[in-house]
Amino acid sequence: MKLSYPFSRRANDVTKLKSAFENKKPTVDVFEKRMAALENGQSAVGVASGAAAVLMAVMALAKAGDNIVSSAQIYSGTFTQFDRLLPSFGVRTKFMDRGSRNLRDLIDEHTKLVFCESLANPDFAVADYEELVRIAHEAGVPVVVDATFTGAGFFGSPIDFGVDIVVHSATKWISGHGTTIGGVVIDSGKFDWNANPARFPQFHSVPHAFDRRNPGTFWNRFGSRAFTAYLRLNLQRDVGSTLSPFSAQQLLIGMETLSLRCERQAKNAAALAEWLRLQRPAVAWVAYVGFKDHPAHPLAVKYLRNGYSSVLTFGLAGGQPAVFKFIDRLKLIINSSNVGDSKTIVGHLWSTTCVSMTDEERHAGGVTDDLIRISAGTENVEDIIDDMRQSLDALDCSSQRLSNGHPEANGIHFFSTFNAMIPTTPSSNTPLTGTERPRLVVQKFGGTSIGKFPLQIVRDVIMPNNIDGKVVVVCSARSGTSKPEGTTERYARTLCSDQLAGSAMLPQSSQYKVLVECLRKEHVQAVHEYIKSPAIARCLVQGIIDDCAQVLGILDSVHLIGAISPDTLDRVISAGEKLACRLMSGVLQDHGVSSEYVDLSQVAVFPKDQIIDQAFYDELSAAVGCAVRASKADVPVVTGYFGRIPGGLLCRIGRGYTDLCAALLTMALGAEELQVWKEVEGFYTADPRRVPSAKPLPSISPHEAAELTFNGSEIIHFLAMGQAVRSRIPIRVKNVMNPSGAGTLIRPESSVSAKAKVSDNWCRSFDYLHRDDSSVLDCCRARSKKGPAAMTSKHNILVVNVLSQERSLRPSFFMNIIAVLGQWELPIDLVCTSQVQMSMVIQSKTPSTTSDGVENDLCRNADVVGAIEQLRELGTVNVLPDMAVISLVGQDMRSHSGTAGRVFTVLGDNDINIEMIAQGASEISISCVVAENVVDRAMNLLHESLFAWQA
Repeated sequence: MKLSYPFSRRANDVTKLKSAFENKKPTVDVFEKRMAALENGQSAVGVASGAAAVLMAVMALAKAGDNIVSSAQIYSGTFTQFDRLLPSFGVRTKFMDRGSRNLRDLIDEHTKLVFCESLANPDFAVADYEELVRIAHEAGVPVVVDATFTGAGFFGSPIDFGVDIVVHSATKWISGHGTTIGGVVIDSGKFDWNANPARFPQFHSVPHAFDRRNPGTFWNRFGSRAFTAYLRLNLQRDVGSTLSPFSAQQLLIGMETLSLRCERQAKNAAALAEWLRLQRPAVAWVAYVGFKDHPAHPLAVKYLRNGYSSVLTFGLAGGQPAVFKFIDRLKLIINSSNVGDSKTIVGHLWSTTCVSMTDEERHAGGVTDDLIRISAGTENVEDIIDDMRQSLDALDCSSQRLSNGHPEANGIHFFSTFNAMIPTTPSSNTPLTGTERPRLVVQKFGGTSIGKFPLQIVRDVIMPNNIDGKVVVVCSARSGTSKPEGTTERYARTLCSDQLAGSAMLPQSSQYKVLVECLRKEHVQAVHEYIKSPAIARCLVQGIIDDCAQVLGILDSVHLIGAISPDTLDRVISAGEKLACRLMSGVLQDHGVSSEYVDLSQVAVFPKDQIIDQAFYDELSAAVGCAVRASKADVPVVTGYFGRIPGGLLCRIGRGYTDLCAALLTMALGAEELQVWKEVEGFYTADPRRVPSAKPLPSISPHEAAELTFNGSEIIHFLAMGQAVRSRIPIRVKNVMNPSGAGTLIRPESSVSAKAKVSDNWCRSFDYLHRDDSSVLDCCRARSKKGPAAMTSKHNILVVNVLSQERSLRPSFFMNIIAVLGQWELPIDLVCTSQVQMSMVIQSKTPSTTSDGVENDLCRNADVVGAIEQLRELGTVNVLPDMAVISLVGQDMRSHSGTAGRVFTVLGDNDINIEMIAQGASEISISCVVAENVVDRAMNLLHESLFAWQA
């Protein structure tokens, strides 16, 4: 083990060691010279600690009666030193405003230095060196910077920008292992101490340690090194705050790996910051100077290099109790007050290093009770993230879902205006009488409608229903003229394509950046097109810019980490809804309606092992209802995205989660009706684009609506209808282009008898919803005598037939087929089996055009190709491409026989071959598979034969 570094033992060198710097030890001398070189300084003095470095720098320049000017954003130990210790020496500290705006006014003839930190601890304000130096030097005062957080020059050297003196706590990045306490003061050698002898008389005095027979002032003897000479000979020698040779040797060992550690730590810090940003709402906020939206980021870009240091802070939504629990649960990460270590360290500054400060002092320094400081180490970043993830997951989520049970915790307050219209108990949906209107209506608007008709929606739909302020609006992401042109669809294509792990996310690709910029421009253009008020427009544009910047930051982090989680995918996809809600709220405000944008993205926080059951939906419904009740506006405009759920919202619920959110809100608020506004009159007996004779349906059951939705009619999500069924909520599908139309009522299932028979009494029980429309009663009576209510079609279908290689049935044959498809995550729409064969209907987004070209076309869909190749190991596989599924749906088909026979007869008589037919166990749907090129003809023939009751 080396106790010292080698040095010359020649007589003249020994003589030099006994000269003016006789108390310097060789190993300390090596450390000092290397530190001066790293910071581009002239000379340095090693001291016992970082606190000693700061104090000795001040004592070398100020005496009783003098003052110093300091930033208020400094380390708590330094603040205590300046605010409480220095006054006992007769030295007063004046603290600058944030941003040093009043620095010039604070400097007077007794000011001896200006002090700041290179990267403030813990709020990461970056010192504007050039501005500080300019103002201080104009007054003849040096600038002293604590550059501990810039890693001994690796992240930037203040001296390069004119700073005169730099101090470090060598315990941190320089040591790197938390084994050694030390500090260092480095002089640039550029400040002219001779320019104003009256301000700095100490440099024109005789050193205590000098030979009195050969007197000479510091300036005369040492010139530009006068400061470090004075510090060493008149302070360190007498005070005794010296750096031991052993400590210097340990620091030198740490210095040998400084650049390697700092580089790895900076990368880990960047990755951690991005990951933490994705953990909302459990993580309430993240402060990292590398974020483009951090207030100090522009100065960081100017003054820092090789990254943005390796320290960041974040806050937990649960406050100080959650902080303590989080830290206690950590396994890999260390709880300590140190930073810059090779090990990752967290600390709760409020209860540790800042405990001696008042609340006002802590807040002034950027310290809050929910703040956790994390110093990234050199471990594998995935290990660090895993440790933080398991600790976050262990937090009591129930205390965070509603911000500890108090919406006020997130700055949300309850107001009587909107809350007064919410019943204290869930509505039983009792029919209204006379001319009475529903007390509360939830209106959900599709993205295409918002994209094309925002003004009509506000003027013709929302405002007429906004009597007494009883409308809640839920918006999907804004689309263009069609769904594929919508915000959500374009995000999904970008994130879920095969390019995600390829060129789209490589550094040279800017696909996602182009997309975000395109969406920003589109929404800003919409603001200018639909909003007349300049003030409202400015506010909206800023909100759009902020939302897009957040999405871009998330996508940048995806690129940095190289993977995307379901939670991250949800947050990106949900950005479109936020933009749409901002726009609609702004249009309402522009029309004089009291409206407010309500972001539900931080409502749901559930652990990974949460079961998605009815208790989950009940709790979620209560949470979203509470958030909306807190709005003081007459018309809250609510995002459909309600936060993080286990496994991801898109994966577990799908693209229809906005419908589900609207249904949950209707339940929680006790609304009389959920209105789903589309660009069609509601449900039809068939797609009118394919079957011109199709008629709108005044009424339909939730189960019928769910079957139609699953089989191709994208009207409302089946989970939303499930909640409506349970809560007996009427859902009405209406047309934004015909607001006065009755639309289609999805009637509560509980009003139907066990045998699904329709009675006149039941029909009349909903007459309050159709007071002037007797067609509902007629429709119900007609439906009770016939079979299907409607039919729909699904396209881009492949029929996959698997024939067993063995002629005797093996129990594992079917099970293995299902396992293969499950492995490739391919859902089966229909299935038919025999003893040795299984036929399945699979939807493909890339259908082939001819039977001869199946393999080539299927190559566009790697999952289908992979599944078929694996199925060939189980038996002979035959694929029928270019097929379509026609589904007939009707609650009353259970009690009427012959529907399937009529389907066979109609299609057979017209030479249309049926490849496959299936009826579900619920007996409310019959599906058959036909060729894509005859599907329209088949639907028209079936409609003419089976829906005569509509005539």
